[in-house]
Amino acid sequence: MTQNELLSLIEKAENDYKARGNSESAREALQSVFSDCFSKAESGEGCTAPLERAYRLLRHVENNSAVAEDFGYRYDIGFVLEGLTVCAEIMSHQSGRRFTLERDFESAFVNIELKSLCKALLNLFANAVKYSDGNEIGVKMGLFDGFVVVTVTNEGHFDAADFQNALSGNGSLGFVGRMLKLNGGSVVMTDGDEVSLALKIPLCKKELPVILPFAIEDLLYDRTSPVYVAFCAH
Repeated sequence: MTQNELLSLIEKAENDYKARGNSESAREALQSVFSDCFSKAESGEGCTAPLERAYRLLRHVENNSAVAEDFGYRYDIGFVLEGLTVCAEIMSHQSGRRFTLERDFESAFVNIELKSLCKALLNLFANAVKYSDGNEIGVKMGLFDGFVVVTVTNEGHFDAADFQNALSGNGSLGFVGRMLKLNGGSVVMTDGDEVSLALKIPLCKKELPVILPFAIEDLLYDRTSPVYVAFCAH
């Protein structure tokens, strides 16, 4: 397909999604767009405009999708954060942003549905990259009263009213808020010389079986993984 044909296909998918709200149908339409664009990129053809528009629509669909409830396995959230921070560092390399990660525990287990958690955290990382006034983004993990607290901090200002509106909306912060509320957690913001968003994520029962969440290579290999959805065409 030509770039104009791809753009027309994306526009049709956008209109269908607005009219019917069918996320699966939108994802299926976008899959053919991504396949064609990636094939063109491999052969040296330009496909920037369709790719950016496709990623924008996919991110909109994902952030408006229903949040999955917890599932019957537990995993080490420290392992997840380390992997996602590496991915964020790679994706934001050209922007000059740097991520630092601090933790005060060896391991802590949660059972929030894994893809939902990854989407929420990557949304925060991508927002910090886009809106920070500085180059360093800090990620800290700590334990407090039955919760893992994940704090993402960057230089800048975020008005409290805007934060509350975004948290109750259908964008990236809205998804974060819905995911945490469904799973017994919460998110708060502090704003001064820096903006800090703190996520309280409940620890889970030790009786649940343990899984290894993912490999970083898998997230970076799949061009429609939550990593690319969060960072591309933001």
